[in-house]
Amino acid sequence: MPRAVVFGPISMGDLYVEQGVRQIANLVGRLRQASETGRIMTIEQEWCQVQSGTGVNLLESPPHSYEYVKPCWIMSIQQFLAEQDLRIELTINHHPQQLCDHDEFIMDTWRHEGLSLATMKKLNAGRMWLRVSRLSEITLADGSRLHPDPLNGRTPHGHHETTLKWPSHDCPPPKWWSLWRQCLRRSFSIDGKDTKLRQPLGEWHASALSTTSFATRCLCPDRHDQYLVSASSGFVHSRHFSQSRERATPTTHMSNDVCAFE
Repeated sequence: MPRAVVFGPISMGDLYVEQGVRQIANLVGRLRQASETGRIMTIEQEWCQVQSGTGVNLLESPPHSYEYVKPCWIMSIQQFLAEQDLRIELTINHHPQQLCDHDEFIMDTWRHEGLSLATMKKLNAGRMWLRVSRLSEITLADGSRLHPDPLNGRTPHGHHETTLKWPSHDCPPPKWWSLWRQCLRRSFSIDGKDTKLRQPLGEWHASALSTTSFATRCLCPDRHDQYLVSASSGFVHSRHFSQSRERATPTTHMSNDVCAFE
């Protein structure tokens, strides 16, 4: 393209808009062809989805801003869609779902609070290290409090074992974990300081079974709530999604006063 076009009148066309339109046409065309290039684009789009930590599809939900996500070709398309109030509807939608009633996507909550870009990048680094997206993934099994391990930058063994493959990420420095704890308590705890949730989590959804590894059903003898235990580790990490409340005789004592039953 001749260099003179850059300095031409607007009547000759907006190069930024032309670039955005061609990017969208290229993306849609490659995805429809199911070509090798299209598969690479799908991988990049799914990687950006994981890094954003949002509960909506990046290309279907403008005008949200995700400046904390590492810049790439997909994110440039997302930014253009947001600026032009456009959206791309995908036939196969892979965006994550809430796992239970009153569940929240952590980054969406902080994005709506209007935190600074620098703060969002630090918080997202901690979330990526822990490999979590939702509030339900960093709470105790009964959904009443923040789990002490994720609160302090540690992933409890057997707790919400995801079937998704996450990108590798470096562990954030101690100061970033301090910010992580502060923001989690302020946004979700009952008084901004305690670990008790302002809004306890409710019934678990059937979708939880497709994203985490569940096995044995359990019963909390005090509240008669049902739970599920990891098949690989034996750790309690989720309530049963069923509405039923069976009573049964405990056979094996588990952690947190939760007992397994047949």
